[in-house]
Amino acid sequence: MLDYISDSLGTEDEMRVHKLAEEAMYRCIAYAIAASKITTPEYVVQRLKKERFAAVRTAKLRLSNLKLEE
Repeated sequence: MLDYISDSLGTEDEMRVHKLAEEAMYRCIAYAIAASKITTPEYVVQRLKKERFAAVRTAKLRLSNLKLEE
C-alpha cells in the first residue's frame, strides 16, 4: 500500500492506494502536471495521456480480479 498526504478531510483508512493502482496514480499525476504547463511540448503531453490511459486500464483489470478475502 502507498500512503499519501491529503488535506485531512478523509479518515486514515481512506488515505491508501492499492499497490496495483500505484502506477496508474503516478501516470495520472505526471499527465496532469505536464498538461497544466504551457511550455510542455504537445507530443509529450499526448504521450503521457496515452500512458495514463493504458495504466488506468491495466489497474482496473488488476483490481477487478481482486478478491476481498485475500
